Amino acid sequence: CIGCGACVSVCPSGALKFAKLPRSVFGEIAKLYAGKIPLLIAESEIASAPAAQLPCGVLPFGIFGSKQIDEVNLLSAMQESGSSVIVYGADVGESTREAVELINGISRAIYGKDAVFLARNLAELQEALKQAQSAQPWGLSINEHGLSKKEIFSKRVSAMVGEGSFGAVKSGELLKFGKVNINEASCTLCLSCVGACNTGALYADNSDNSIKLNASLCTTCNYCVLSCAEKDTIELKPCGVELEPGFFNYKMLAKDELFKCIECGKEFATSKAVMKIADMMGAHFANEPEKMKTLFCCGDCKAKIMIKKQIEDARKGAM
Repeated sequence: CIGCGACVSVCPSGALKFAKLPRSVFGEIAKLYAGKIPLLIAESEIASAPAAQLPCGVLPFGIFGSKQIDEVNLLSAMQESGSSVIVYGADVGESTREAVELINGISRAIYGKDAVFLARNLAELQEALKQAQSAQPWGLSINEHGLSKKEIFSKRVSAMVGEGSFGAVKSGELLKFGKVNINEASCTLCLSCVGACNTGALYADNSDNSIKLNASLCTTCNYCVLSCAEKDTIELKPCGVELEPGFFNYKMLAKDELFKCIECGKEFATSKAVMKIADMMGAHFANEPEKMKTLFCCGDCKAKIMIKKQIEDARKGAM
């Protein structure tokens, strides 16, 4: 490892952290740049950087890895400072370039201007210094503590979108977003897809027995599709960032009613799950009414019915 930070910037879920400058620390430092224009420059670039006259209000923001900057870092820097952001470095990674393109695409769609300027040499730096401005409309301070990388992105971009609708911005090969569709007819709400989702994009809502999706949190890992036990039930489609409120909120994908135990009335599973098992096992239990009955019972009543049957069989055998 050479400590470049490329793996951190490309990690979609934020599971990787840059020890020298974690995302949480970066966000707190960004707050100190309120009203100033942050010039992000890597430690390795400082000694070799050409001398440049920085205008009043432009402050260097030292980072440790030349390739560590991701879309969340850029959003934190621009919103906490309320200014344009300049990223300087000849060795900026591909993921950082994609992040700059994504954030600028969002900024152009909403505000009609770029928010981030990427400078790889002295000429580009001088041009960026001319264009960068403070006191921009995207200024916003939030508490990032306890939020994942995806949640920070969603919260910050959602605040920029507000109640408006600004079209969609394409994402690149490294920064991906996706939409999940579920076929309600075959979904049994077993929740394996929810358990497989590592960013919280899929959510099981117990209040209405539904599965919901927040597309802004999806990384297109495809785990939800691979975990589904039902054929042709979950579909994942890569998409860009849709700049409308619904993209950042949970939307219902599938819903079912809870099934009540025919013995005690306790709700114990979804109706579709119970009926699926009954259809599968019905032929096997056709001549065993007690076993057939247990398919529609909760765990407690199922055990009582089978124990009662065993006792009755034992008595008949003893007679």
